[in-house]
Amino acid sequence: MQIKYPALLALFLAPATHAADLAISGVIDGPLNSNPKAVEILVINDVADLSQCGVGFANNGGGTDGQEFTFPAVSVSAGTYLYVANESADFTAYMGFAPDYVSGAASINGDDAIELFCA
Repeated sequence: MQIKYPALLALFLAPATHAADLAISGVIDGPLNSNPKAVEILVINDVADLSQCGVGFANNGGGTDGQEFTFPAVSVSAGTYLYVANESADFTAYMGFAPDYVSGAASINGDDAIELFCA
């Protein structure tokens, strides 16, 4: 059998990442000079391309700003925790390990909503 449209077939067979593959499992607003500030993401199902997902931080109760941080194009296994922090030094001092990703957009506090996006 000859496939006339292999690119189209590949599109239908390509694994998709859905918001149900990831979950926000924690939010950190630490005590060290108002740091660290971070979000913890739990990977529920294996994700082949994490760049299909990102995080948004709706600051000061002002509503969504959309996706402000996009994960890199890496695969990640179910059961993995990912940390996106506003900086690394205080996060490492407080948590005992370095964050996976650093983004200034993660400067969050108690009146901010955290949004998880997946294409």
